[in-house]
Amino acid sequence: MDSRIFLEALKLFFEKREKDIGNLSFDKDDQLAVEFVSTAANIRASSFGIPLHSLFEAKGVAGNIVDAVATTNAIIAGLIVLEAIKVLQNDAKNYRMTYCLEHPSRKMLLMPVEPFEPDKACYVCLETPLTLEINTEKSTLRDFVEKIVKAKLGMNLPLVMNRSALLYEVGDDLDEDMVANYTANIEKVLCELPAPVTNGSIVMVEDLQQELTCNINIKHRYSTCRCSG
Repeated sequence: MDSRIFLEALKLFFEKREKDIGNLSFDKDDQLAVEFVSTAANIRASSFGIPLHSLFEAKGVAGNIVDAVATTNAIIAGLIVLEAIKVLQNDAKNYRMTYCLEHPSRKMLLMPVEPFEPDKACYVCLETPLTLEINTEKSTLRDFVEKIVKAKLGMNLPLVMNRSALLYEVGDDLDEDMVANYTANIEKVLCELPAPVTNGSIVMVEDLQQELTCNINIKHRYSTCRCSG
């Protein structure tokens, strides 16, 4: 079936578009072009045991995905490789961020700029632990998770550890005993946890969903909490 449609499409190209052969560009709204491409793809797929696709599916792939792979994605991938080579060569002074943006007056498509300095207010960029001043005798683990870890640090699925003790975790793969343990911990005051969080504790929080990790240096204070870099 695909072979017959392919040959028929090829025949129509020679009969009705002979002058355009060699200069044709794919247009997903050109039914003849879509039939030619989709049947050619299915013939190749059949030869190599690859699942076949309908005309509609092939139209979506050829009209959207292939265009992106051949243009923007390819450009970005190439730029990433160039920066990766600099990393491997330890050539930090030549690191660049590159904008793919047409600049008519300078006739440029790619505009490289030096990386910005790390944001001192961004805990992801910091090399030193955060400092949290909090009343460890009145604040619960829930206060810490909801008001600091989620609201201030923007973590979605946090994991909280004090030294080697896992105090809190969320996830679909937890067994009933673990869920019960963390549910009991969440309502406890920080200083009364199985691994007490007190003045001088360094708590590690991690969000596996976003691959973020942060160490927080705890300082006890009698008033409300305050977090700083």
